[in-house]
Amino acid sequence: MDCFRIKFYRTAKGLLMVTSTDSRRLTAIEALVLESDSSADVGSAARPAFFLDFDGTLVDLAPTPEGVVAPEGVVALLDRLAAACGGAVAILTGRPLDFVDARLAPLRLTAAGQHGAELRLPDGTTVTARSEPLGVARTRLTALATDWPPGILIEDKGLAVAVHYRAHPDLGAEVDAAVAALTEDLGPALHLRRSKMVAEVTLAGVSKGRALDRLMREPPFRGRTPIVIGDDVTDDDAFEAARGFGGLSFQVGSRAGHRADFEIDGPAEVLRLLDELARGGPAGRRPSP
Repeated sequence: MDCFRIKFYRTAKGLLMVTSTDSRRLTAIEALVLESDSSADVGSAARPAFFLDFDGTLVDLAPTPEGVVAPEGVVALLDRLAAACGGAVAILTGRPLDFVDARLAPLRLTAAGQHGAELRLPDGTTVTARSEPLGVARTRLTALATDWPPGILIEDKGLAVAVHYRAHPDLGAEVDAAVAALTEDLGPALHLRRSKMVAEVTLAGVSKGRALDRLMREPPFRGRTPIVIGDDVTDDDAFEAARGFGGLSFQVGSRAGHRADFEIDGPAEVLRLLDELARGGPAGRRPSP
């Protein structure tokens, strides 16, 4: 699909310059970000709801799963954004919720963890998928790991098991094939997800797209326009789901074949965009709660 890359510039009228031939998309993103000439608040037409990936989107990727560090100020920024949008901010991540909560403490946003296998609703209730189908996969992946060199890491998330081969990209095809064969052998209850230097065995029937769909039916998300920002193939389901609600999506960095409407440079640019939106753009207006 066509996609338009964006870069940020401070101008007299706003902060965003877009090269686009799609007038609907251009108009929609200007309504969210640029200073309005009318008396309405920025974002009032769309009343945005934000769905944000964590790794590679809010924080930079790290060599190991535990090495991720939230940048200074991100917690305060997300808190301001949530206040500006009536609480309609959610994290959609492949990480366990406990992992994200520890890095965003004391903030506890609405969130989907482990690709939607964990779902924390706006009222704080957590819905968790059954983990039993992963038992055999966990045992067999641990056995497979004995044949791989140090640096290939097994991350047991509880409701998913990920194999990270960032330290050995030359073995990526071999690792991926082994995890794929194991997943297929264990039947339809499990699903293989591929992301950046990761092959992951997850529960079938869960995805970030399904999590977004569920949350969009709950206040304060209901009736709003979803804005999804993510960097990996696992975010494509959420990009598509947002489109079903008339929303917009941003791919962070370049990735061939992604399904987002726009591309945006790395986490620093994401945080810059969110900061402007939380403050209502250069005019200091706030999105309608």
